[in-house]
Amino acid sequence: LIARNVAFGCEDTLIMTILVDTFPIANYSAASVCFGDTTRFVDLSDTSLANIIGWWWDFDDGFTDTVQYPSHLYSAYGTYNVSLVITADDACEDTVVKSITVNPLPIAGFTAPSVCFGNATQFIDLSTVPTGNITGWNWNFGDSNTSTQQNPSYTYAAAGLYNVSLLVTTNSGCVDSITKVIVVHYVPLANFSFTPVCLNDTMVFNNTSIIGFGSIIAWQWDFGDGGTLTGFDSAGANPTHTYIDTGTYDVLLTVYNSDGCKDTAWRTVKVISEYILFAPSAFFPESYLEKNRYFRPVGIGIDNEEFEILIYDRWGNNIYEYDGRYDTWLGWDGRANG
Repeated sequence: LIARNVAFGCEDTLIMTILVDTFPIANYSAASVCFGDTTRFVDLSDTSLANIIGWWWDFDDGFTDTVQYPSHLYSAYGTYNVSLVITADDACEDTVVKSITVNPLPIAGFTAPSVCFGNATQFIDLSTVPTGNITGWNWNFGDSNTSTQQNPSYTYAAAGLYNVSLLVTTNSGCVDSITKVIVVHYVPLANFSFTPVCLNDTMVFNNTSIIGFGSIIAWQWDFGDGGTLTGFDSAGANPTHTYIDTGTYDVLLTVYNSDGCKDTAWRTVKVISEYILFAPSAFFPESYLEKNRYFRPVGIGIDNEEFEILIYDRWGNNIYEYDGRYDTWLGWDGRANG
């Protein structure tokens, strides 16, 4: 510094050394987190040019801190402009502001209807997330089997109750899970028995259907001749039916349980003609008329494929027998063991 007196031509000079301190350089890092997790702040300020002695953090949610490496738990997801002010031992300061993100959690959800055993259970994902996208689905069907599809279809190997869990993951790595009980209903096992009858006789059907759990509440019969019956009591379970013509009929039984599950069984029933047998009182093996030479019963209802005759003498000895087709049998010619 030089000072001059212009009027008298006088001057003086002062020389001093001035120290200009270097500023500290503020910096930090903080990873994005999922809501509910703590955000950890790491001070990265440059200490090569200054000795930093103070840190002041503003977390942009009304809270502050003065430690070098703070942790902070936000009460809501979102983006926050967090500032760090550092102070050196020479009172110089620097400030840095960065945006940090607290990602929202997904809300896991799904629906799946109760089904009857043997049918596939269709799982429908109902999960949501306020921002971002759900990118991963991990299902556990409660029987050690899993899937990573969003909406899987699965068929259980047995009826029962299953604790099904779904874990969903967002594109930010945030997760949520939910567990529900899924029902696979027992299915009844339809079955019945009957006794073949002659024409105009009443056929009795005996229901032998069973179920592992619950109860059968309805029996639906189709008798194969146009006749049907739906019953809700023991009479409906064990009906009777009269056929008006001979022949075979395919009878179908459908049973229902209280959960709406059903099963069917069918049997072929046979209605035979009324059986009438006529046996000749005498025959003459030497007759010139062939029909008189043989002992051959005739009648109505004789089964061509299931015919058997045995002839005994007066002492109880079996002297003749035939087991074969009726329509090709001429008859007994009167000879013992002939």
